Order: sequence, then C-alpha cells, then structure tokens
Amino acid sequence: MPRAPEFDTFYTSTRRHLLHLTYALTGDRTTTVAAVTEAYRHAWRDWSRLRMADPVDYVRQEAGRSAAFLSGTHPWRRRDDGDDVDVDLVRALAALTPNHRRLFVLQTLGELGLEAAARDVGLTDDAAVAGTQHAVSELEAALGGDLDAIEGRLRDLGRVTDRLSLPRPSVVRRESRRRTRRNTVAAVAATTAMVVAAGLIATDSGPLSRAEAQPDREQIGAVQAEEAAQRVLGADQDQLLDRDQISRLDPAKTWTIESTDASTTNTEPYATCAESRFADERLRAAYVRTYRASGGGDESAAEAIEVSRSQSAAQDGYRTMLRWYSDCALPRVQLTGSYTVDRPGLDVRILQLRTYADPDRTFTVGLSRSGVVTSALVHEVDGDTGPDIQQFAQSVRDSMAMVCGSSGGDCGAGLTATVAPPPATSDEPAFLGIVDLPPVATVDQPWVGTASAPLTGGQNPSATVCDNAAFSGSSVQEARSRTFVIPGEDALPEEFGLSETIGRFDSPTDARRFVTTLAGRIDACADDNLSATIDQDSEVEGDGITGRTWRVSFEVDADTTVYYRVGIVRRGQDVAQVSFSPTAAYDVGQDAFEALAVRAGERLAYVR
Repeated sequence: MPRAPEFDTFYTSTRRHLLHLTYALTGDRTTTVAAVTEAYRHAWRDWSRLRMADPVDYVRQEAGRSAAFLSGTHPWRRRDDGDDVDVDLVRALAALTPNHRRLFVLQTLGELGLEAAARDVGLTDDAAVAGTQHAVSELEAALGGDLDAIEGRLRDLGRVTDRLSLPRPSVVRRESRRRTRRNTVAAVAATTAMVVAAGLIATDSGPLSRAEAQPDREQIGAVQAEEAAQRVLGADQDQLLDRDQISRLDPAKTWTIESTDASTTNTEPYATCAESRFADERLRAAYVRTYRASGGGDESAAEAIEVSRSQSAAQDGYRTMLRWYSDCALPRVQLTGSYTVDRPGLDVRILQLRTYADPDRTFTVGLSRSGVVTSALVHEVDGDTGPDIQQFAQSVRDSMAMVCGSSGGDCGAGLTATVAPPPATSDEPAFLGIVDLPPVATVDQPWVGTASAPLTGGQNPSATVCDNAAFSGSSVQEARSRTFVIPGEDALPEEFGLSETIGRFDSPTDARRFVTTLAGRIDACADDNLSATIDQDSEVEGDGITGRTWRVSFEVDADTTVYYRVGIVRRGQDVAQVSFSPTAAYDVGQDAFEALAVRAGERLAYVR
C-alpha cells in the first residue's frame, strides 16, 4: 500500500481511541485535540520508519508528551466541567500524580500490560506495581466504587471525545510537511545569524526577520462539535482486504468483491466448520467481506474482522475460532495440514482442511489476533489443492497489517508458515480427533469417539493377534485407549471401527524398546500363523516422530478374510497404537492410514 493511504487508514482507525486515552490523561478537550493532532503530525514526519514498527505506541507517547507540555504552559486553563463530563472522575484523575494517572489509564483504557505501561512511563516494574496500587486505592476512595465500576466510567468518557473534531488526514500530512520545511528554514536562519554575528560573512539582503526565523504559532481554536457518529473501535471495513490484495491467492483468476457486511446481529456462518458467524458474543464491531473468483472452477474467499472489548476478550475469541476447526466433526471433513508462523508472541495459525464430497473441496483458514482485533481469512476451491501456503501466509500478513495500527497489538514485519502440530482438540487432545479421521468409501455419516479409559485387566482394544500389545509392565507409567465408530450406517459390519491406545513409558529408551518388540512380533506373524499375511509394510515419520504401519489379513475360511491396519508410532517416551478393522468395500487405503499414523504421533505432543 502507498505511504499516504496507509497512513490515512492508520489515522482514521486509531484517532478515536487515542483521543479517548489522551482526554482521560488531561481532562481538557482543547489540550486533547491539540496534543493528538500534533502527535499524528510527528507520526507522518517519521512514517517511513514507524510503518514497520508500532505506530500506535509512538502516537500515544507523543500525544502524552504534547499534552503534558500544553498543560504545563497553560496553568490557567480550567478542566472541562460540562454537562456531558463525569466531573468527579476527571477531578479524581487530576488529583493523582502524572505518573500514577498515566499508569492507571494505560492499563485500563490503553489495555497495556504492567510491563509495557511501566516502560511507557519510564518506571521499574516494582515502582509501577506500587504506583498502580496507589492509583487504584486513591480512585476507589475518591469515587466510592470498585475497579470495574471505575473502568466503566472511564469508558464512558468516550461520549465526550466522540464529539471532538480532528483535521482530515490529508490536512495532518500537509501541516506536517509545512512544519518540517519551516523548521528547516528556521534552523538555516539561526545558523546564518550566528555566522553573521561572528563576522564571517556579509550579505546585502540583511538579516532574516523575526517572523521568518521562527515558525508561526498556530492558535488553538475552539473545538467545534460534530454529530455523534459510530465510534471506530479498533478497525473499520476500510481495513478489509481489497480486490487486488485478495487476488494473490490465485492471480490467474479475476476476483471481485461480492459483499461487505457490518452487521453484528447476522449469525450465519461464512465458512465450513464455523459454529457461528462471530466468535466473540460481546464484540464491539464486526465486518465480513466475501470474494468470488471467475475464470474456471468454484473458488471463493471470505475475510472477517472482529473487534473485541479487550485484549483478553479477543484472545478468547481467537481460541474459540481455533476450536471450531480443531473440533470440526462434520461428515467427510478432514484436517490435512497445520501451520504456524516464525514470529513468537503472535496468535496466528493456518489450517488446511478437505471436504470429501462431489466435488472434493479444499479450504484454507488463516486465524490471527492483534490486540483487540481477531481476523479470519478463509479460501475455498474445488479439488484437492489449495493456495500456496507461503502465499496464503502473506495474505494473512496483509490482513494483519491493515489493522495493526489500530489494534493495539504487534503484527510483525513478515510471516513465514512452517509445519506445526495440529491445534489441540477440546477433549482428549493427546488422542486422534474426529477431524483427523479420513472418510470411508461413500459413507456419509460422521465418526464418533468414546471417552478415553485406562486399560484394565491387560485388555487393549487396539491389540491384534499378531502384536499382542499389552501396554503393561513396570516401565509403563500409564496407558489409555479410546474407540471410534460410525453409527447410523447399516452397511457397515459390527466389527468395523478404529481404536487408539496411548502409553507413557519411563523413558524414550523404554518406549523405543516396546515399539521394536511389537514390530518384531508383527514381522514374524506370518511365519507363526499360517493364516496370516503381512503386506503394505511402510515406515512413517514426522517431526520427532517415528513408526511403522502394516496391513494384516487373516484367512478365516475359503470365503472369508479379515483385515486389520495397524500403526505404531513413538514420540519421545510416548507410544500410540492405532488399529483399524475395515472390510474390502469399506477401507481408507494405505496412504490415508499412513497419514493417520503420523497424525497420531503429532497428537502425542499433548500428552500430559
């Protein structure tokens, strides 16, 4: 995005928040408008540097400094006592020391953590703790309410700042450039005057006039009231991706914007697996934009922005969104890929899922949170191939960059997607989830899993005649199992199903020895049991995961053969055994089962 439109987006999406914050620090409307305007002028002057950092922090600090200067140079200015002002709150805040007042406001309206607020004020963490406690005690005593009540009254100060006017962003940029030129002229003039005074040069034109040597001081006029408008809370619909930005997902297609919806009452989900339209039930604002690609195939995208009331609420919303996909139990929907990014501290996940239908469809989901804003980007396309993951990660980065300045969070300068374990399911996170299980033939019913249970009496539901895995002995700390079936499908035989057993051993060496023993038994099974056949033997591996899979068949009689697919994987001191009993007509195939075994190994990361 060009510099000017980028700054304008940042300005329009953050000015209400910063007016509110600065007014809580000053209690004076005129000072607030002047200080915030000046801070944005400085931001445009340094925008080339700030745009890759955290411009919200910069403007907040600049506004605070300007407000302190203006308040100090105009001691006669009375604080606002209008009908729309919570006079008691403003006076109670004014009674605090500047540092204590700033600490309190930053940690409430500013939604900063203690450490960040301490850095902003220039205090040690210990001093910030003491200062915050003192501020809270003083305010509670002065106002006769608890912290929650005081925070509510602080938020209500927005009724005052919502009616304050700031210049248009183009005016701010123009004034910033004009002041920069004037300051340059003043500096040159001052230098010239010193040189002339020293007798080093002579000039026919005479000294510069006083008016030319010093920048004109703008008179701060009265703030004109404007009609109360919808408050921009962290983001607006102009910060959604445009047609050109979304086209990077498939540059070969022509993309159009289908619709943009700002309703918070619409509950219709915009993506597969989503349980609702929005994850935060108490959000302050929300925007959903849908896109459509033309040029062959059914391809679409959707982007949603949710603005929460606090960073903690946004974190909860992000976790809810993630749960929608990690717990997705729709029939014939499978999680096929999971990625994270290389920036610690950012809430960003990219998931790829596939719907096995007619036709098959791949959808890629990018979830991110920055400050109070949670974003979701969803791409859907026919077939088994979605967009390039790195390209999709860049689109997620674009989405984050659009709201970065107004969200109060860190967006990072770049995102590189790397393969990561799948997100934990809500229950039984160490076991396979419903979303991990592949579809079976044409069965259109969902898998259902039982709760896990400890092995009792040496009975392991995942064991076969060949491996006879007991998960017992002095080196086994704990072993549990769960089973999966597809109820409601009459065509499936009673013995059809899948089971998984997980055991934790005293050490990785004990776990490795156990896996080696089971593999040896299966390899020798055909020699020990003439009715047994072992085929489709393959090794599987992943990040820190090793294992093997087999297909075992037993000839019961001349007309009946029973099949099992068995996978044994290890991750550190944890072992998972997965057994699947298909039929000739209802199977998942070798590749699908190998991927399932790897997924079982990835889930072992959640063993506790």
